Amino acid sequence: MSVRTQPRRRVVVAVCTAAMHVVATCAVARAVARAVACPVTRAVALRASAMFAMAMFAAALSACVSPSTAPDAVNEQWRYAGVQRVPTALQLDGALRITSRSGERFEGSLDLRRTDALGQVERVTGLVSGRGTNTTLDFEAMLDGAVVRHIGRVRGDSVTGTWLDDDSGGAAVVSGSFTLVRAP
Repeated sequence: MSVRTQPRRRVVVAVCTAAMHVVATCAVARAVARAVACPVTRAVALRASAMFAMAMFAAALSACVSPSTAPDAVNEQWRYAGVQRVPTALQLDGALRITSRSGERFEGSLDLRRTDALGQVERVTGLVSGRGTNTTLDFEAMLDGAVVRHIGRVRGDSVTGTWLDDDSGGAAVVSGSFTLVRAP
């Protein structure tokens, strides 16, 4: 075992131990709930303690079985070009910056300029998180308080795809297409 993996193993052991203590605490809470006189209150307390215990057990098990690796700090830059087709036409231009990666998962930021038909420019920025493989890219960007999902196909150093914001509060669906090209 290398020196680098020993601290991770200690963290996993500590997380597993703490989670098992939480599960034991849930068992005590369940016993107390059984002692409650009111049948409705007892049923609610038993159900809540059982659900909490299951969630804690699942968290402990996942931490013990598959310890996560620390994300790698990266500085990947991608040029972003896109269009919004619905509900109004806009040109999108900017950059996607990936700042951390862990396996297929990544996080970063998106900085865009939206230009309308009259030439008016608005800047929008937001955080990005998603997943990328050798063939597909799927990420969500938080832009102007909306979660905008991007799905694209990877071809070499470029990605082409579509984006969608369908959580527009009852207004029309906002969608379009995009292209990413890896910056040198």
